[in-house]
Amino acid sequence: MVILAPAARERGHTVRQTTDFNMQSPKKSLELGTIDELKSFVAQNYVFDEFTYPSLKGATECERFTFSLNHSALHFSKTAGQLATLCERADHGHQVDDAALQEIVPKALISVLRLAEIAGLSEADLVRAIHAKYEASSSAHSKDAARKRSAA
Repeated sequence: MVILAPAARERGHTVRQTTDFNMQSPKKSLELGTIDELKSFVAQNYVFDEFTYPSLKGATECERFTFSLNHSALHFSKTAGQLATLCERADHGHQVDDAALQEIVPKALISVLRLAEIAGLSEADLVRAIHAKYEASSSAHSKDAARKRSAA
């Protein structure tokens, strides 16, 4: 079953549909491409340097890494909190704010892409890791199902 936000469904979006876009930035423009290109765009436009973060002035490479990891985790947490707020309101009977959801998802992706860059994970690394996680999960579910069938 495909689940889409109501506004996306109303606009006729499907899971396979893509949207052409060209995001203008003073630093670099972005067009549809690979995960590595998007990761590079995010790294170029969300820079951890002493101009943006004065506390990095004179920081060692290790301190810069730790700061970048921590700062990305903070943004990830902020975005997760925004999503949690949206979901919690829905639990209390409010309609999901599609516009807010559409703002939250790119923020979450930016945080994940920045973390991937910091961790040194390429698109291929991410794809391999996702496949490995799926295989491990699928195998575990198959074993559980087989045990339940044999116990019945």
